[in-house]
Amino acid sequence: MAKLNGYTDPEDEKYFKIGFQKNYGNWLIYGGMFLGSPVLPITFLFCATTLIYFMFGTAIKFYKTDLVTTIENIHFLIFVAVEIGAMIVFLRKRGLIVSIFTTIGKGFFDYGNTLYDECLELKRDSYHKTDSMKRLIHHTFVTVVMSACIAITICRPVIIMMFPKENEGSPDDGMVKVALLPAWTPFDKSRWYTTVILWFIEYAVSWTTPGIVFGATFFVLFALEELGIQLLILKKGLNNVIQRAERLEQTMEENIRLCLKYSIRHHQVLFEFRDLLNEVVSLPGLGLFVSFSIMLCMSGFIFTLNEVPLVSKFVFGLFLLSECAMLFALCYFGEKIIELSEEIGDALYNSDWINYSQVMKNYMLIIQIRSRCTMRLSLMGFMDVSRNTFSNISSTSYSYLNLMNEFN
Repeated sequence: MAKLNGYTDPEDEKYFKIGFQKNYGNWLIYGGMFLGSPVLPITFLFCATTLIYFMFGTAIKFYKTDLVTTIENIHFLIFVAVEIGAMIVFLRKRGLIVSIFTTIGKGFFDYGNTLYDECLELKRDSYHKTDSMKRLIHHTFVTVVMSACIAITICRPVIIMMFPKENEGSPDDGMVKVALLPAWTPFDKSRWYTTVILWFIEYAVSWTTPGIVFGATFFVLFALEELGIQLLILKKGLNNVIQRAERLEQTMEENIRLCLKYSIRHHQVLFEFRDLLNEVVSLPGLGLFVSFSIMLCMSGFIFTLNEVPLVSKFVFGLFLLSECAMLFALCYFGEKIIELSEEIGDALYNSDWINYSQVMKNYMLIIQIRSRCTMRLSLMGFMDVSRNTFSNISSTSYSYLNLMNEFN
């Protein structure tokens, strides 16, 4: 298997680079999840675990006296914990990620000269459309997430520092309020180094977070998009299997068998790719989707509270928007894969198979039976990345929000 530092096969290295760049893989580097150098991951993990300790202490000490600050800290505690889990899994699964990018760079499967012209045209058009879609998703999502990052790391601290007396708090409560995220620390807050330590840790986590979010999200989204294109090509190839066979030089029956063998092997490759993707994203994806219900609820609660300052409403409004966008995009592409994979079983039946039924009936049966196992991105078997999951999480989050408003 190819590795990032030292390929055994130069061809694999070439295809890996093609697949890596094709899917905005540089975000994996920026996020520290795919580096040969351990500096960025270690720095993030140290700062993030320290910040989790501070945020947990804040929630324990101030849940009765400062509800807004407590909820903010719990929200970010959950989010940072999910980030740590994702980074660790991606670093441990680097070999699988290499295989995924190498497969994408190779174009998944080579049909030789057995593809029909319409299939080739569909392939070109699909990649052209998906490149446009990738750019749109890339620019939109990056804009929203970076706006939230700038708002919490620059806008809110500046406004807080403009009113220092209102943010001093009690002298012995340990809470440093003039910070990106008001938080408790075990140090004497009157000492200058306490504020410096907290600010350094919060900035280190805040400005590493976008790379981790983009790296993980774009990796999954664009891998699913590539998988969807391949399913379209497979479906078109099965629909046009007779036209494909007519272009070859052997007897018609031999040509049909050859074309169908290529299509079945392509189908097997796509399931193997899905399995690789599942193994990488299943565990961190489960953590993310389970936490979405809580994070969306908390972002919405802070956004709707009257006593929350306008700048905090703006920050958490952006967080609410980015979290909803991430959840919707992942579920949309996951649902698309489910729908396309279910259509594969009928693709060969919809071809002109009647005149060659003796040759094609066994292949048709094999494909239909295999297609009953729907291709989907599963999160440790607890849930799927699908439209129903988006609906369930949104509904659960809204129920939690109403419950919090009742108790407030």
